[in-house]
Amino acid sequence: MAVKLRQMPNHQTRRHLTGNRLVHTHTLVKDGLKAGAYDSLRSALGLSDQQLADSLSIPIRTLQRRLERGRFMPDESDRIARLSRIYQRATEVFESADSAREWMQTANPSIGFAIPLELCSTDPGCVEVERLLYRIEYGVF
Repeated sequence: MAVKLRQMPNHQTRRHLTGNRLVHTHTLVKDGLKAGAYDSLRSALGLSDQQLADSLSIPIRTLQRRLERGRFMPDESDRIARLSRIYQRATEVFESADSAREWMQTANPSIGFAIPLELCSTDPGCVEVERLLYRIEYGVF
């Protein structure tokens, strides 16, 4: 089951988007993603609210307020979109949502035995995870 963020195009689709569509995605994140984007990601990753909140660096009480309100702040939306993009990329590389989910939650020796999901709590960590996915895809170790 691939993550389907109703507000966000997936990685593969973005390659073929026009400039207007990219601006639209930027606007969605800047305006704040709806709670459904978070719910889709949580379901796809098979995580509890606490686990995903930790990965997104969102305090659990703040998460509860955002879910009640139905919309996230722009900085939180950016982290949700970033983690979703990484998960979608992993799904493409491993050609399976289950394999991607397992890989995201397993310590990996190529990144110092860190867990990719935990590294994705920061932008530099996400960049490192994305680099590893490209290395896996192209067999570069």
